[in-house]
Amino acid sequence: MRLDPLGLKECSSWTDGGWFEKPGHPAFDGCWIHTPLNGCCLPEFEFLENHDKIKGEPAPVLYVGSGFDCHIRLPGTFPSRICRFMKHNSSWFLEALLPKYQIHLQGASLEVGQQEPLKDGDIINLHPPADDAVYVIHLDFAGSPKSGEDYPNKYPARFPCRSSLLDAPEAPEELRRLAWQTDQMRRRSENDQVRVADWSNFSQYVKQHYLKHGIECTSWKEQGRGRPWDAKPASFPARALPKWISELLDVEQPLVGLSHRALPFASALRASGYEPWRANHNLFVETTHKQFWCVCFQSYKPGGKATKANVGTFVCGG
Repeated sequence: MRLDPLGLKECSSWTDGGWFEKPGHPAFDGCWIHTPLNGCCLPEFEFLENHDKIKGEPAPVLYVGSGFDCHIRLPGTFPSRICRFMKHNSSWFLEALLPKYQIHLQGASLEVGQQEPLKDGDIINLHPPADDAVYVIHLDFAGSPKSGEDYPNKYPARFPCRSSLLDAPEAPEELRRLAWQTDQMRRRSENDQVRVADWSNFSQYVKQHYLKHGIECTSWKEQGRGRPWDAKPASFPARALPKWISELLDVEQPLVGLSHRALPFASALRASGYEPWRANHNLFVETTHKQFWCVCFQSYKPGGKATKANVGTFVCGG
């Protein structure tokens, strides 16, 4: 990915001494920035997507602004952070960060917090309506990975906990107080001091504040309770097992107390041409003085001779 100031006739040479590596924080391998040329306030920027040290790293997030931690450093007349570039899989996106500072993509204003996809050759105006800070983006699809095998790291971007609206207006004081009250209710519930009716009343109190500030609430009573469960998906068809596995499973018998359950591999054995063991559930007891021998079931194979199995001895006191 490369950013060139609009009107640049020829890219700067890599040997002119004006390129600097790893600008901004966090620093990325493969990031290069060039000092602004005469008569231009924007620096050239290039990010090598096929760099060996970042092939297995999370997707990059590149910030634009006058701050010292920005990857694309602008003059001091710009805010500290005005927008950012991010990459999801093989696509690049642009996101505006400031409600009071407009960013134009292909002549259209970007909404704050909305990620817009970028195409090769798109024009980005950082200072509309003037034309003194306009970038042209060049995307190198030849060096960009295309298949899922080229993305060994499936994790999201670096520092996902950081909000993209660092300079957005602060939350109203009522919502701050509501957050504090929610913490108090949680602490009280941990001490068994809150009843169900208290939570019900508090939820209505929270809903009133949300509606006042334009936050819509969806009741769990409408969307959760009473909804039918998902039907159980169809079972996978039984497949034949190798002969040596079938011979081992052919002599398997149920455990004591589980004779009423079918063996989990019974269908696979039948598909392999074997008949699994079954139990006839005949229960009988042989008794002697102070001891009971309980034969839980008789295992048999169709056409074979019944054999006593799984005999348990229980010693009773008295």
